[in-house]
Amino acid sequence: MKRITQYQRILRRRQTVPLAGKHPVDPVLRHLLVHAVFADAVVAPEELETLSLLIPEMSLNDLRSWVEEEAARLLDTDAILTAFPLRSDRFALLQLVRTMVAIDGDTHPGEDTLMESLTTILLE
Repeated sequence: MKRITQYQRILRRRQTVPLAGKHPVDPVLRHLLVHAVFADAVVAPEELETLSLLIPEMSLNDLRSWVEEEAARLLDTDAILTAFPLRSDRFALLQLVRTMVAIDGDTHPGEDTLMESLTTILLE
């Protein structure tokens, strides 16, 4: 099973146990999802809870601090493109981000902007 699929299963609540093991693409996926969570400038409790399943090695307090620090960094699209060279994986990334921004039940204009930008960058 691809790592993106494992993340998606957690986001769609088909898997409620924390993500197991480490994978080389984890830092890139986590970076991308933090930007998805923070696109509306608010980390909702359900978003933090979901991230805690994806990053089980951090306490909730550490996770919240890490999210704020990571969100302050520019989105590293070069790292994303390098880690996911296949168009099919990039399409799966867009689905992953779309799922993440919908977790709080509200779509913010910042999240729409992020989705539009990512679509252009990942699928051109």
